[in-house]
Amino acid sequence: MAGAANALQEGGDRTGDADLDHQIDVADVDAELERGGGDQRLELASLQPLLGIESAAGAERGESFAAWRMFLESIAERDPTVLVVEDLQWADPAFLDFLAHLVEHASGVPLFVVCTARPELADRAHGWAGGVRNATTITLNPLTEAEAGRLVDELLE
Repeated sequence: MAGAANALQEGGDRTGDADLDHQIDVADVDAELERGGGDQRLELASLQPLLGIESAAGAERGESFAAWRMFLESIAERDPTVLVVEDLQWADPAFLDFLAHLVEHASGVPLFVVCTARPELADRAHGWAGGVRNATTITLNPLTEAEAGRLVDELLE
């Protein structure tokens, strides 16, 4: 299903922020779609909107969320999986809603979701992840100048 790989690769980084790095393994997407059988075009159409790729099939938001959740669950069924999402303060509301959906509804698989965000997230997404089943928020204070210097020193050694 080379078309799926090409479509997902063309999605790229639609945020305009060169610091954001999408690390979605297109080969894994293709492999999971082929393993799952069914209508692969419909499944791909459901996965595309979350990558910022317009879908000709016009997948509904709920379908897209369910497709991505099932895709990630299928990977976690094979191997324990950690999904890391950094700089969540830059995420759009739809992606925040998807992550809340994922942690609320994914079950029966070893899937661990870790998100990092600056305090600005709380300013624009009040209570995000608060009260969501299967979610815990840990607030960390910023590093002091001395702590940041020590961290850099340790990384450079």
